[in-house]
Amino acid sequence: GAESYIQDLLHQKEDRPEQAREEVLEEALEELDFAKTHDKIPPGMSDAFYFNRVLARLTKEKEKEEKVRERKLDSLLEATLIKEAAKEMAAKEEAAAKKGGTATTNGKSKDG
Repeated sequence: GAESYIQDLLHQKEDRPEQAREEVLEEALEELDFAKTHDKIPPGMSDAFYFNRVLARLTKEKEKEEKVRERKLDSLLEATLIKEAAKEMAAKEEAAAKKGGTATTNGKSKDG
């Protein structure tokens, strides 16, 4: 249901930074490996220095992606929570109407 969906979104939000870090490291290692096998590392530059430059660039790129992803997750969470709150309100009003009166007007007529 909605509760498990909300929990899933919260877990995604929580776990994502660690996943992103792992992805960046993996990409940087792949890029280093490619550079080494194709002689793309500039002469005189150490593998470690090259790797750190690649890592810095990829981290910067990933941070932009992650901000977008986090905004989307926040929007999804917000929309889901609002939808659930609206359902709850409707259920309360329906229950109140069945008792005779509405939750919003406390049994008084709206026009005075």
